[in-house]
Amino acid sequence: MAKREEVISRLRGVPEGLPSVEEVRTRLAADPSLKCVVCYARISFDGRVKDAHGIEDQHRDMTGEAAKLGWLVVYRYTDNDKSASKETVIRDDFEQLINDLKTGTTPRGTRSTA
Repeated sequence: MAKREEVISRLRGVPEGLPSVEEVRTRLAADPSLKCVVCYARISFDGRVKDAHGIEDQHRDMTGEAAKLGWLVVYRYTDNDKSASKETVIRDDFEQLINDLKTGTTPRGTRSTA
């Protein structure tokens, strides 16, 4: 179970190797067409192994597609093993994503330019 939590923690928030907020701002100033994006991964059932491979695959796919489009992933939201169809289930990162979209900023301080 500890390995699963480590994987989920690694997949949440700032992607590994991401430039600092200042570096992102510098890149945006140099290339105003650069699109900064966030990713959200969720899976209802983590399977028998409980190793978070489903959300890991989702984030890898989204990051790869973003790179193909020339976009920079600046933050990742992750809800593992949480249903989207049950009203009683609170998806913490989804709620955070909605709040961040309303305020135009990520928890790390990257601001929306839209």
